[in-house]
Amino acid sequence: MDLEAKRAAALKDNRCFSKTTLKVEYRMKPGANAQPVKFYKNGFGLSYGVYLISDCVPMRPLVKRSDKQKENDKKLGEIARKSSRRYQALLMAHDLMMMDNVVVLDTETTGLESDDQIIEIGVTDIKGNVLLEQRVRPSVPVNPEASNVHAICDVELEHEPCFLEIEPQLKQLLTGKTVVIFNAEFDIRLLNQTANAFGCDSAWIAAIKTECAMYLAADILGPTNRYGTISLSDTLYSLGVNFKHQAHSAIGDAIATAKIINEFSALHCHEYKQSNTI
Repeated sequence: MDLEAKRAAALKDNRCFSKTTLKVEYRMKPGANAQPVKFYKNGFGLSYGVYLISDCVPMRPLVKRSDKQKENDKKLGEIARKSSRRYQALLMAHDLMMMDNVVVLDTETTGLESDDQIIEIGVTDIKGNVLLEQRVRPSVPVNPEASNVHAICDVELEHEPCFLEIEPQLKQLLTGKTVVIFNAEFDIRLLNQTANAFGCDSAWIAAIKTECAMYLAADILGPTNRYGTISLSDTLYSLGVNFKHQAHSAIGDAIATAKIINEFSALHCHEYKQSNTI
């Protein structure tokens, strides 16, 4: 059925449509004084109105675009795509996989406050191979709420080395590297707090070059909370990764973060290949 016939049939039945249906199927839009005759809710709980087609007016006919115009549209679309935060985040993940001096870090802590400290550190290379897995004895007690999350309590840390003892090894692992962290701001803050609590010089921590996997994930997959971020578990779920390591252990979460970067890099390669075959 051609466009005019579709319009005539809808007018005869005095049907109602949303603005999107009017535009896409009938090339029409609500007239200057048209008002919705009813409102509905979509799957996201947002309201939209429907209009009597008799209150609508035709839109300008679509103009057939030349091959040159189509080619320019394609070029502009590709420029816009490559300028997007999503593309840039995917490209960063791919670049990280290509670099030789990248490590992944995660920590577990006594809590979230300004006097809390690190009690477990996990470091891997970008492929997820373990470089360091170490528990650390803090100088403050473990908050029970934190313990409920990572299942580490004070008695388990009594015979572990303190931060002062493991700092040289950690410093050697991280200095001069790009350190990928899921929520880098938090882990770097806790590293600083722990170093300061034991009287260590934290200048080397401030000099660490970090890349936050959490914000890369939010740019690629979209945020899932009101803070504009996404959790590690939600990221793995969105990627369809069935992760077998223990959640909320420093080394398990570091391996998970490395896996996420690997998945994003593969996604970048897939989309790049597709865009060059269109």
